[in-house]
Amino acid sequence: MFARGLRCQGLDGNLLLMIGVSRSILLALLGICLSSSAYSAQVLALTLDEMTDASDVIVVGQIISNQAERSIYNPRRIRTRVVVRVTDSLKDRVSLGKRAVIEFFVPGGELGGLGQKVPGAPMFHSAEHVLLYLRFDERGDLQVVGLAQGCFRIHWSGRTAIATRDNVGIHYISRGPTPHGIHRPQYESKALEPLLGRIRARLAYGRTK
Repeated sequence: MFARGLRCQGLDGNLLLMIGVSRSILLALLGICLSSSAYSAQVLALTLDEMTDASDVIVVGQIISNQAERSIYNPRRIRTRVVVRVTDSLKDRVSLGKRAVIEFFVPGGELGGLGQKVPGAPMFHSAEHVLLYLRFDERGDLQVVGLAQGCFRIHWSGRTAIATRDNVGIHYISRGPTPHGIHRPQYESKALEPLLGRIRARLAYGRTK
């Protein structure tokens, strides 16, 4: 049995879920709520460059473990602690890319027969390879930027590494005074190396500004 996730009331009376980025401060959590009609998360659509700017940490790595636990901030909430072994550190504002292992959290999980599911939140499995855009929340815990928007799972097609983003359970909306829906396919796949090259180019551009 799954309990509904984080809920709040929107200005129009509907339940919504929005997580986004403010360019002026690089990152702003706009709020978390739940869409009751389609049971999906509404998330501010970010470009790859915006995610790169907003992230405190960007890494390629392999999942070592994921363990559900009670949130230390609200025992009624369940979160999942995920540990990833870093194989390539592209951005790390804390350790300058020297960390071999990184720990982050995603909302929801299953614990003691109780499940809490937050639409759009990524789920991880041990040994899978991922590209992650991560940010520090206001408490100093690392989280994935924009729910599953900041998570690419890596697989191989022959010798080519492919990064795939799972958009299932997410309804993307635009920025601005009159937000509107933005269509993205359920799964977005890109060759990994050009994607990493784009991230590095954006980071290099930021250092020259």
